[in-house]
Amino acid sequence: MADLLRDDRSSKSDAASQSSNEDDGFHAAEQELQDHIISIYGSAEPNNDMFRPALADSAKIGFFSLDRASQTEVTEIVDLKEMTEVLQILLQDVANLRRDINFTKHVMRADHESKLKEKSLELYCRINEKVVELEKMHQDRVNSLRKAFRQQLADAISRLSVHFSKNLHIKMVRERTKQKSDMAGKEETFKEMQATILRNEGVIQMLKAQLQQQQMRQREDEDERFMDRRLIMDESSPRVDSALQEQLTATQEELEEANQKLEKSSKKLARLEEALDIKDEEIMTLNKEMDAVKEQIERSDIMVEQLKHEQNEQLEAAAKEREISKKLMGNQKEEMKRMMDEQIRLAKEEAMEKMKEENHKLQSGEQAKLNKMKSQIADLEKQLAKEKEKSSTLMTQDSASSKTMKESEDKLRAEISRLNSELEKAHRTWEKKFAILQQRSEIRWGAAEDLLTTAFHSSQSSAFRKVFLSSSPVHSLMLSSQRFFCLPLLLPPFSVPCMMVLARPDERVVCPYYFSFHCRTMVRRSSCGSMAFSILILTSPFVV
Repeated sequence: MADLLRDDRSSKSDAASQSSNEDDGFHAAEQELQDHIISIYGSAEPNNDMFRPALADSAKIGFFSLDRASQTEVTEIVDLKEMTEVLQILLQDVANLRRDINFTKHVMRADHESKLKEKSLELYCRINEKVVELEKMHQDRVNSLRKAFRQQLADAISRLSVHFSKNLHIKMVRERTKQKSDMAGKEETFKEMQATILRNEGVIQMLKAQLQQQQMRQREDEDERFMDRRLIMDESSPRVDSALQEQLTATQEELEEANQKLEKSSKKLARLEEALDIKDEEIMTLNKEMDAVKEQIERSDIMVEQLKHEQNEQLEAAAKEREISKKLMGNQKEEMKRMMDEQIRLAKEEAMEKMKEENHKLQSGEQAKLNKMKSQIADLEKQLAKEKEKSSTLMTQDSASSKTMKESEDKLRAEISRLNSELEKAHRTWEKKFAILQQRSEIRWGAAEDLLTTAFHSSQSSAFRKVFLSSSPVHSLMLSSQRFFCLPLLLPPFSVPCMMVLARPDERVVCPYYFSFHCRTMVRRSSCGSMAFSILILTSPFVV
């Protein structure tokens, strides 16, 4: 663009020099004509009145929207026309300069927007990569949390097994004592029932013996009576038969009473046998219950032994897991510390390199713009000098032309002063921008380094392990994953990608893995670029 402007100006200057040569030739021809006329009229001195036209032959000229009749010489009209042409050329040059300045401004703006788009796309890709890395880190932390909670669960199970074994032993002792007391009572009742059964059996046998004796006596009595009756029947009269009949009826009644008593005793004996059967069944059920209780006690003893064996195995596994976790935590701590130191160093170097590149680009662009404006100012000054030279020759001839020249000169001076003021203003704004960029970059990287070191040491402190492994009331706080907002931002001066995590002030959140800070910026960096994210939360620990 600058080359085109220079070619245009050179062509215009060539045209102006050619026109000046033609004017000089015209003046020379005019002078020769005047000398020839003077030689014809025989006058040695030049008389300007001789060549002045009459009023009827007055020419009308127009300049700056003025149209008036004037008595001028032929040479003045030509100079005025040349001056108007030069002024028109200057005005066209000023318009071209303005158009070129606007064009360059739009070109620079479009270039700047394209660079911003490229930078934003690059930052978008880097942000996505960093988001993937953060997700991986989050998954690793979740896995470590799961391991820790599994360890806590194993410890709780071991504690429960210990308490259960103690309570089970106590319950088993109680059950055994209770069963012994119940068995003693049942044995006493069993012995009493056996004694009652033996007594009842003795009574039954005694009753049977008495019944047999009674039957034998009755038979003997009947035999004796029968013999007596026969004797009496042989010897006595019919009165004896009536007496025998009465005795027979009496004996029959006694026999019926004895039969009734025998039936009653048989019924009583049947009831006693039924009671004995019931007692036998109760004894059988008690024996079965005793066998079941013995089997249950044996199973509980086996379970206690198994629980003790499992408890010992779990304690050994927990001890091994603690040792492994301690080693892993130590290794991770050293590795993270080394990685963070390296990342901070690389981030500083990259930031300084980017700042230098940006400064160099801005300075080169600004220098090119300044050179262009200086060349424009130099061209304008050259044109102004030419106009001054021409105006100095014409000021002696006409006062109107001097006014127009002064006006054009004032306009050109105003344009030059305006361009100079814009140039100085651009200088001042860019100096301020560079100072602010440098100050922000120094403050940001220093604060980021201090904050990241503090966050790392606090996350690996002993208080973290106490909160992480203890069963404190912190675990009872509620967490809502829908009350956090992650916003991708661009931080000046280098358009560093950041992730801001906002938590609502009325919510209480918890994270047993690491602690949080108030409105601070944590900076992390990997081999593919830098990544910053701001965390705005409450005093409670939080989850990202």
